[in-house]
Amino acid sequence: KNDPRYLRIWIKYVDTVTDPTDIFNFLEANGIGQGLALFYTSWALVLELKKNDFTEAYSKLEEGINKRAQPLDKLQTALKQ
Repeated sequence: KNDPRYLRIWIKYVDTVTDPTDIFNFLEANGIGQGLALFYTSWALVLELKKNDFTEAYSKLEEGINKRAQPLDKLQTALKQ
């Protein structure tokens, strides 16, 4: 469930839907990608670009850091931007 190749397929799918929130909720509910920084950075990017919700995007990055998603430095860098 933390295979970055598998998660990348889901992220590509997210790019094709109008409202990707349901996809991210499904992934989270099924524990897919929870240990990967890619999951949190992708969700944060969607929140910023499609929802204009910078507060929630920041929270998603913090959540990834709290869960020690790897690589952790990618989350820390994204949080500083």
